[in-house]
Amino acid sequence: MAGLSRQGRELWSYLCTGPKAPWVTLFIDHPAVNLRIWLWMSYKYKLKGILVWRANYWNSPTVFPENLAENPWEDPMSYTVGYGTPYGQVNYWGNGDGRFLYPPNKDPNRDKKKYLTGPINSVRWEILREGVEDYEYLWLLEKAVKNASPEKKAVAKEGRSLLDLPETIIKNGQEYAKDPKVLLDYRKKIAALLERLL
Repeated sequence: MAGLSRQGRELWSYLCTGPKAPWVTLFIDHPAVNLRIWLWMSYKYKLKGILVWRANYWNSPTVFPENLAENPWEDPMSYTVGYGTPYGQVNYWGNGDGRFLYPPNKDPNRDKKKYLTGPINSVRWEILREGVEDYEYLWLLEKAVKNASPEKKAVAKEGRSLLDLPETIIKNGQEYAKDPKVLLDYRKKIAALLERLL
């Protein structure tokens, strides 16, 4: 990947129906820290973006008939659709796959009242946002190190050291910090160094 980045190619990562644990995933029933570490992993491997295929996949027409909707509040499973899946065949993508935002908490088949409300955030959506902010901190530090004045050479060296993420944060897609406090503590170090560089 590093070779492709050096050639000027922009690389992104994509989490979807697999792989499953112990890999970094986006499922409800896997550690929530996964969605945050995904961005740390993206930075480590010089990826420029992430892809989420959908945020509001609430119903699979191959499992539920046209007049019956899945209630994502009661059934967290995302079932396959398309790819030649015939109606009635039940294949599983994963709990919460394609679901970061939810409709109003009501029975979509019985409650026909109109609700004027926006989508409801999931906890995973909020944790993903924290990961995006972590990535931004790393990016800001990288820029500050690059633009450091000569008198801040020693501080810039400390910054370069922090940008080389240790294995205690992320070793690979299976081995990474499961405790969010590890990430928070590291982020505080980045923030403190940014203050010294700016």
